[in-house]
Amino acid sequence: MKYTNKDIELSLWQCFAVVLIAIACLFAIAPLVVRNRSNKCVIVQVEDSIKPQSQNVEASSDNHRRYGRDVSSNDQCSIIPPMCNVPTTMTTKTTRTPVSTVSVTRPVITSFDTSPRPTTPDPWANISRPYNSWRLPNFAKPIDYKLHISCPHCYAWIDELPVTFFYGKLSIRIDVTNATTFLVLHAKNLNITEAKLTSSGGGMATVTYLPEYEMVYLDFFASPIAVGEVTLEIDYRGVLNEQDNTGFYREFFWKAIGEISYLLAGNFQPIYARKAFPCFDEPNIQATFSLTLEHSENETVALSNTGVSSQNDSTITFKATPNLSTQSFSWALLPKDEFNSVTKTIGAIEVNIWIRPELLGPSNEYLNSTFDVIEKTFEFLKAYLNVSDADFPEKLDIIGVPDLTLDEKASVSYGLLTFREEFLSADTSLDSAERQQTRTKVIVEHIIQLWFSKTDWWDSIWFGKSLSSFLAYKMIEANYPDFKLMEQFPIREIVPLMMDDFKPNIWPVSNKNLATNEEILDYLSISVYNKGASLLRLLEHIVGDDVFQSAVSQVVSISDTSNILSTFYSNFNFNEALNTTVTAEEFLRSWLEEKNYPIVNVNFESGNESTTVIFRQTRYIGSFALNNSLSDPDYAWKIFVECDLGGSSTDGNWNLTTNHVKSKLKFLFDTSSYTIEIPNENYLWIKCNKDFYSFQVTEYLSPGDKILEVWEHFETLFNDDLLSNNDKADILNNAFILPHGGEFVDYNTTIALIRAMHNNPVSFSTAWPVFVWHWNYLMGVEEHSRYFRNFKQFATDTILALYEYNIDNVVSAGATHQEKLLKSMFFELLCRVQYTDALYKATDLFGLIPESYFLNSTGNTNVAPEFLSTVLYYHIQNANDIDEWEYLWNNFTENVYITAQQRTAFLRALCSAKEIWRLKYLLETASDFDADTIEGQEYFDIIIAISQNPNGRDLAWNFYRHNYMMLLDRFGTSNRLFNQLITNIAQSFENEYYYFEMINFVNQYPSSSHYQQLAIDQILVNFEWFIDGFADTLDKAISPVNKPVSKKRN
Repeated sequence: MKYTNKDIELSLWQCFAVVLIAIACLFAIAPLVVRNRSNKCVIVQVEDSIKPQSQNVEASSDNHRRYGRDVSSNDQCSIIPPMCNVPTTMTTKTTRTPVSTVSVTRPVITSFDTSPRPTTPDPWANISRPYNSWRLPNFAKPIDYKLHISCPHCYAWIDELPVTFFYGKLSIRIDVTNATTFLVLHAKNLNITEAKLTSSGGGMATVTYLPEYEMVYLDFFASPIAVGEVTLEIDYRGVLNEQDNTGFYREFFWKAIGEISYLLAGNFQPIYARKAFPCFDEPNIQATFSLTLEHSENETVALSNTGVSSQNDSTITFKATPNLSTQSFSWALLPKDEFNSVTKTIGAIEVNIWIRPELLGPSNEYLNSTFDVIEKTFEFLKAYLNVSDADFPEKLDIIGVPDLTLDEKASVSYGLLTFREEFLSADTSLDSAERQQTRTKVIVEHIIQLWFSKTDWWDSIWFGKSLSSFLAYKMIEANYPDFKLMEQFPIREIVPLMMDDFKPNIWPVSNKNLATNEEILDYLSISVYNKGASLLRLLEHIVGDDVFQSAVSQVVSISDTSNILSTFYSNFNFNEALNTTVTAEEFLRSWLEEKNYPIVNVNFESGNESTTVIFRQTRYIGSFALNNSLSDPDYAWKIFVECDLGGSSTDGNWNLTTNHVKSKLKFLFDTSSYTIEIPNENYLWIKCNKDFYSFQVTEYLSPGDKILEVWEHFETLFNDDLLSNNDKADILNNAFILPHGGEFVDYNTTIALIRAMHNNPVSFSTAWPVFVWHWNYLMGVEEHSRYFRNFKQFATDTILALYEYNIDNVVSAGATHQEKLLKSMFFELLCRVQYTDALYKATDLFGLIPESYFLNSTGNTNVAPEFLSTVLYYHIQNANDIDEWEYLWNNFTENVYITAQQRTAFLRALCSAKEIWRLKYLLETASDFDADTIEGQEYFDIIIAISQNPNGRDLAWNFYRHNYMMLLDRFGTSNRLFNQLITNIAQSFENEYYYFEMINFVNQYPSSSHYQQLAIDQILVNFEWFIDGFADTLDKAISPVNKPVSKKRN
């Protein structure tokens, strides 16, 4: 082809234009890759902003001050995009360096209204509400309920019906203590067609709905109600809930390929009874319940809290219950051909487990371990609570629900419990050590809740839940000693919570300021119960096992809910235990009613003839970026201090293992500072928070240039038996948390302690899980930064050093339960940091799994259960074989023989894919709610798993925010798993672009839930961790240049 001169000239001009454009682009992006950020640019406009402030302020001493590291270098320009805001200048002091001023640019913290925006006009704008409180009036209390429920269209799917209605006839006998012209009950989404009194002169009510309070106001102005007993009769209609597992709900599940079945059930915890029938839905109000259900006896099985009183082909009536709160009342209707029941009589109690037949296993063997746990729990309760068979419900029905979208994974009512089915059905040959103990804990905890469901108000509901959780540990410790679960308590209940609990927007355990129903739902969370359980564990440690058991056994027999906590507290004498006038109630309330936790500074000075220890406490806030202005800076917790001291020095020669005195110091610390002089003793080290009982972070400091001397001694003591496993875990947990908050202890100390753990891993059975948990926590942000190379290399070298640098030693069979836990955890971490040998090993082990495992769920996998889930996940992720992914997907969606364990493992592996289109396909398929391919409980698991996949986090976030209204319509504002989802997605967000996206999202879709603010807090924490140089400090500490990891000693 020939070119003319004109053509060539045009081409030259085109090239010149391209060069000019390239130069212009270079100038345009230059400001984005330099650390010096302009203060004149504006990306978004943020109102009502305040500057981040330093937290953990000094506690009356120049020796404890937070300091800022110099982050003025350009180290972060490659990972942190520029930010347009006014830089914050912070002046800080330390005893080690002269006063310096560090200029750091941080995100502006935005304050905004988290209450929902009104979408409809206020119906009370021009008139007064007939009743204006979210609490029920106290002059009317129910004595008994008689409820008749019919649902003619509940047992068939009718496409023409947009919603399914149920109908109720309710009779409530009420004790009225003051003459009145009105009654107020709770009712939500119920249409009351008639309300009348059949006593006290009769009279029809004028019905006024108060939707903002979820109440109904019944006006009897024409027929005033006198003092005494009255009977209220109500006819009403409700909508069967198909949105989530609350109120009276219908849950769909796969019967066979392409064939859907369903069950009906009631879940009224904590404030959902009002969605099923008008009632007095407050936890301190109790009454008896008599229930009649209309159903076809040939097609469905009806269950409730008590046994059957009478029945015929179309109705069933149950015996009256004992006095219960509404949240302890329930019922269920199961399709006969889809649920089998297996019955075992334990003592005098008939226990029935209802579950789908394909999950029973040969000869019902998949339920054997569950019955074993139940029987041992009953025996434990009889001995610990001093109760007999007569104190138990006459029967206990336990239902395995195929799709239960509850954060607690179970729902407890008197005599009737529902669990996610995977906790009831177990092929033990596929159960890993972790799953064994987790499944056991869930079952035990919720059975124990039957005895501790009473409470006087929502701010006290933590007690029954937390006590049940703690007693579950005690039961398992007594009956499954190989688990050593009580020793694992700190790493299972305290460590995971502490990295959230320092945030200013977290709830306290006992929240006295609840003012709305939305706040109740937001507040009642597993994290609240876990912290409460840790405080009860501490209380038992202080007063002793026998005293604690006696107090618990007295609570069981109390009928007046207002006396439960006061009776419990009255059993403890702190004067005897700690020589203090502080009562047990005052001690616990100082923790229960205050959010966050303290940092305890232990200033340790050893002289020639004495040892001086100065204790100081203040609030720990783990990031400069968080706004702690609403917290009391001078608050003092009542801290139980218990310290070991040890070591001696003779003529300048140290011996750290001599002169060890256990619990040398034991007292209650309730002031800002306290000094102890120990004469005639020259100790070299001190270890407080003995055995990791207290919910606190502890920093040990020495005077002068030896400020971290105690920590250096810990490095030596780590391989000695003087410190317990939990003492080592506590020290290492402190060493991870303190640098995160910018304390004196930095990551050099953390890494030095990790390098010191070079003996048999089992001797650090609780310390290593602390390392793995924190490493995984930091990896969420590290794997998106330039620091990841050293980060993953350190983890690889540290673990391999324990196993002679041989991956086969890591995946060899563990001899004990603890060894199995450790090896499973280590192999998972090696794969997550993409260690090549571990990934090859995952693929090798995947090749050993026989096809029969996928087709008929046989337990013969040729792979130890501890590694099976990890093998599936990382082989699917790294093999990049589309046929294998499709094969796994087909088994997940179409194989009716798949077990509960397999379904969980398969779903997690499917979400590991590196290809965005596969992850997108999962999200789109799961979001086809009409197809019901993915169960509701799995839907949240999918989004969370994809958000934790480095390749999928942006996909999950964009999907969530762009489809938020669809999700809100599907799950509703009362679904706690849905509300919590935003914090899971934002867990690894580490720069200001995510921050501004989150701010814009929250401004567009404000929620009354505090989880939106917690998500913002998490982004600020992650972002601050980079710009304050903490990531850089960690990177330098783990650099392999001059600090090789110690190999295992022979």
